[in-house]
Amino acid sequence: MAKRSYKTELGCIACDELRELGAGKPNWLVETPHLLCAIDTHSLLLANRSTILLLSWSDNSAASPPLKIRPDLSPIDAESITALEWLVFGDNRVIVAGTSSGYLLLYSLRGDLIHRQLDRCDCLDTARGDELQS
Repeated sequence: MAKRSYKTELGCIACDELRELGAGKPNWLVETPHLLCAIDTHSLLLANRSTILLLSWSDNSAASPPLKIRPDLSPIDAESITALEWLVFGDNRVIVAGTSSGYLLLYSLRGDLIHRQLDRCDCLDTARGDELQS
């Protein structure tokens, strides 16, 4: 009987934009503890302290190019991205980022800022649970 494989190839996310997040260097994932990620069925979000990268793949070869989002962060407060999640409403998806200054940022899949809201806490370390219900 032939050996079965339970792995399914999803797609390739290799691109030059990953270099900005530290890819291409030995141990880049280990040495980048502030790297945030969120995965969806056909997309992967990666973020460092100042940049969000949306990588998508599909069943056909016409996957969309990587999208880079640079939120308008305050250099005076040393504001950085501290949380990253998907917000899903049926077939509609929104990119959610939380910042160290307590802002909740909602972006479209085209990278347009939809909404910016100051949360009542000092910073958003996670975009799950009570933070999204307020």
